[in-house]
Amino acid sequence: MITIPIIEEYIQTKKQIIVKNSEEERIFVKELIEAIKDIDTNDLSNVDHLDKVVLDFTSLIERIWVKNSKIINITKHSKSWYNINCSRDLEKYR
Repeated sequence: MITIPIIEEYIQTKKQIIVKNSEEERIFVKELIEAIKDIDTNDLSNVDHLDKVVLDFTSLIERIWVKNSKIINITKHSKSWYNINCSRDLEKYR
């Protein structure tokens, strides 16, 4: 008798995106640039200050990303080639 162990795998069904070349992408980049300008980078030789700068930077990215991105469901139609014309063509065959 052979036993094949099968582990449970999590399959992601949602993801957070910003569409390339969208207004949301433009705003995300603009807000990120402005936020980076405001980060105090004086005295980065101090490890504690460097840690704080890195944490502040990652928090900024997270906050701006969440503000400008949207959550989508991942489906078989999630590929970038899939568009409204595909849906219309699919309806023809139903």
